[in-house]
Amino acid sequence: MGSPTCSYLRSSTKSLLENLAHYIHNKFPDRPDRRLWVGDACPSSGNCSGHPGGSHSGGRKCDINYYTHDNTNCTQYGAMKGMKVVPVCDGNTVTKHFDWERNYYFIKKLYEMTNNRRSRTCDAIKEHITKQLKTNDEKNSWFKMLTSDPGSKYMHNMHYHLELEIL
Repeated sequence: MGSPTCSYLRSSTKSLLENLAHYIHNKFPDRPDRRLWVGDACPSSGNCSGHPGGSHSGGRKCDINYYTHDNTNCTQYGAMKGMKVVPVCDGNTVTKHFDWERNYYFIKKLYEMTNNRRSRTCDAIKEHITKQLKTNDEKNSWFKMLTSDPGSKYMHNMHYHLELEIL
C-alpha cells in the first residue's frame, strides 16, 4: 500500500481487487512478477493529503501500479523489495517496461466486474492500449471507461487511479 493514512478500502473493493489480481495471475502464469500493487487508497475519513479533493475518499478509490515486464515496477514510493523502479510512460512515449497485455486485460476485466467505474491514466498509455484493440466493438464499449491526463499530471504516468462502484 501507499501512505499508511490512506490505506482504507471497503471490503467489497478489496474483494474485487483480489479477484482481479487472481485473474491476471492465472491468465499470465509465465510473467515474472504477477502481483497487483495497490498504492494510495483512502483515509478512514476525508481525503488523502496531496491528492485533489475527493479523489481518495469513500473506500472505493485507489491507485494501482501498472503491470510491467521483468523484475521492474513503477511507483511514486520507490522500489518494492527486490524490484527496480522504471518509468512506463516517459513524456509522450510508452516505454518497453509497460506490459500492455496485462494492463489491457486488467482494465477489460475491471469493466466486466464493476458499474459506474472510472480509471485514469496518462494520454500516452491510453493511446498505446487503444492502438492494440482489435475491433471497433472494443474501442466503442468497455474501453470508454479509461480516461487520461497529459504527461505526468497526478502521477498517472506511474499508476492507474480507480474509482469503483461494485455491481
